[in-house]
Amino acid sequence: MCIGGHLSVTESLEKKKETLRGIAKDFASGNVDERTYQEKTSALFAEIAELKSRVEQEENLKKQYEVTYTDIIGFPVFVEDKVVGRVSGITVFEGRPALSLAGVTCPRCKALLEENAKFCVECGAAV
Repeated sequence: MCIGGHLSVTESLEKKKETLRGIAKDFASGNVDERTYQEKTSALFAEIAELKSRVEQEENLKKQYEVTYTDIIGFPVFVEDKVVGRVSGITVFEGRPALSLAGVTCPRCKALLEENAKFCVECGAAV
């Protein structure tokens, strides 16, 4: 899920794979020279390996905390005294468990909105 403009690890991995396929296609059609192709693919392979490792960490963490994980899905998340979303999953952040938030963001300024908000308190946009 994309929250505040950030992709999940799995979404980032899929995006990198898509980029890799695009570069391979450009190279095969002659739109990219071999040196550029090698540089870009080397960098992408390293990024993909890192993302795969993070996905594996997340999966292991989910297994480790499976009972807790399933019990907390849907619980409200508060910022001060306002519900801004609900727990949608568990992930790894800096090697530690972290909760994913299913919340709504403003279409204009991307601020996190209070649950059932009619307008954004940051920019005033109707939602």
